[in-house]
Amino acid sequence: MRPILTHSVFTLVCIFLVACSNEAPKETAPITPPPSPAPTAQSVNAKPYLYKVFMVDSHNISAGYGYNILLDSTVFIHQPTIPAIQGNRGFSSESQAGLAASLVIYKLLHNITPPSVSVRELDSLGVLN
Repeated sequence: MRPILTHSVFTLVCIFLVACSNEAPKETAPITPPPSPAPTAQSVNAKPYLYKVFMVDSHNISAGYGYNILLDSTVFIHQPTIPAIQGNRGFSSESQAGLAASLVIYKLLHNITPPSVSVRELDSLGVLN
């Protein structure tokens, strides 16, 4: 019977020492998100692509429109006809040529190479009549 009493006294002393300790509860550090990656050269120096729509033949309006993609004010792509279709036909309106040029610029900016367009993409843009 004596070992049980010793064990009980020892347990009570341990509980008392733990309860009366002067240590404050440890605070946990706030969770911070990981740092964002350093910007890459490509994201810092985004290439300034622009497009310009032009009339294929100023004497013949039915020849249609084409576009130039410019890179730093220099012609990068010259497209006088509708790409991906047979023949030498230009776009029927300036807005259609601009939509196709915008798609090509999108592909250039997102490193989709080659930045060619398909008949399906042109049809989804509504530039084929």
